[in-house]
Amino acid sequence: MKREYFLKNLECPNCANKIETALRKVDGVASAEINFITTTLTLMLNKDVIDITRNVQKVVNQYETDVLVIAKEDTDKKSKAKV
Repeated sequence: MKREYFLKNLECPNCANKIETALRKVDGVASAEINFITTTLTLMLNKDVIDITRNVQKVVNQYETDVLVIAKEDTDKKSKAKV
Protein backbone atom coordinates (compact mmCIF):
# COMPACT_ATOMS: atom_id res chain seq x y z
CA MET A 1 0.00 0.00 0.00
CA LYS A 2 1.37 3.40 -1.00
CA ARG A 3 0.86 6.58 1.01
CA GLU A 4 2.06 10.04 0.04
CA TYR A 5 2.47 13.15 2.14
CA PHE A 6 3.56 16.74 1.70
CA LEU A 7 6.06 17.93 4.31
CA LYS A 8 5.25 21.61 4.62
CA ASN A 9 8.16 23.75 5.89
CA LEU A 10 10.82 21.03 5.45
CA GLU A 11 14.04 23.00 4.95
CA CYS A 12 16.86 20.72 6.12
CA PRO A 13 18.20 18.03 3.74
CA ASN A 14 20.12 16.35 6.55
CA CYS A 15 16.94 16.18 8.65
CA ALA A 16 15.07 14.73 5.68
CA ASN A 17 17.65 11.94 5.53
CA LYS A 18 17.26 11.27 9.26
CA ILE A 19 13.46 11.24 8.90
CA GLU A 20 13.67 8.68 6.08
CA THR A 21 15.92 6.45 8.18
CA ALA A 22 13.65 6.68 11.23
CA LEU A 23 10.47 6.03 9.23
CA ARG A 24 11.98 2.86 7.76
CA LYS A 25 12.11 1.50 11.31
CA VAL A 26 8.39 2.09 11.97
CA ASP A 27 6.37 -1.11 12.17
CA GLY A 28 4.57 -1.73 8.89
CA VAL A 29 6.74 0.58 6.77
CA ALA A 30 8.48 -1.27 3.94
CA SER A 31 10.16 1.83 2.50
CA ALA A 32 10.28 5.58 2.97
CA GLU A 33 11.57 8.14 0.49
CA ILE A 34 11.59 11.93 0.71
CA ASN A 35 11.95 14.05 -2.39
CA PHE A 36 13.49 17.15 -0.85
CA ILE A 37 12.83 19.33 -3.92
CA THR A 38 9.07 18.70 -3.86
CA THR A 39 9.00 18.09 -0.09
CA THR A 40 7.05 14.91 -0.73
CA LEU A 41 7.26 11.77 1.38
CA THR A 42 6.34 8.43 -0.20
CA LEU A 43 5.76 5.45 2.07
CA MET A 44 5.28 1.87 0.99
CA LEU A 45 3.51 -0.09 3.70
CA ASN A 46 3.70 -3.84 3.99
CA LYS A 47 0.44 -3.91 5.95
CA ASP A 48 -2.42 -1.58 6.76
CA VAL A 49 -1.19 0.60 9.60
CA ILE A 50 -3.73 2.38 11.75
CA ASP A 51 -2.83 6.01 12.44
CA ILE A 52 0.22 5.95 10.18
CA THR A 53 -0.18 9.69 9.60
CA ARG A 54 0.05 10.32 13.34
CA ASN A 55 3.15 8.12 13.55
CA VAL A 56 4.73 9.97 10.62
CA GLN A 57 4.05 13.33 12.28
CA LYS A 58 5.71 12.14 15.51
CA VAL A 59 8.82 10.94 13.69
CA VAL A 60 9.07 14.11 11.57
CA ASN A 61 8.72 16.34 14.64
CA GLN A 62 11.63 14.59 16.33
CA TYR A 63 13.88 16.20 13.71
CA GLU A 64 11.91 19.18 12.40
CA THR A 65 9.45 20.63 14.90
CA ASP A 66 7.90 23.12 12.45
CA VAL A 67 7.11 20.63 9.68
CA LEU A 68 3.47 19.85 9.04
CA VAL A 69 2.63 16.45 7.55
CA ILE A 70 -0.25 16.66 5.06
CA ALA A 71 -1.66 13.51 3.48
CA LYS A 72 -1.62 13.92 -0.29
CA GLU A 73 -5.11 12.42 -0.66
CA ASP A 74 -6.43 15.21 1.56
CA THR A 75 -5.14 17.85 -0.84
CA ASP A 76 -6.36 15.85 -3.87
CA LYS A 77 -9.89 15.69 -2.43
CA LYS A 78 -9.92 19.46 -1.80
CA SER A 79 -8.76 20.28 -5.33
CA LYS A 80 -11.35 17.95 -6.88
CA ALA A 81 -14.09 19.52 -4.76
CA LYS A 82 -13.26 22.96 -6.23
CA VAL A 83 -13.69 21.74 -9.83
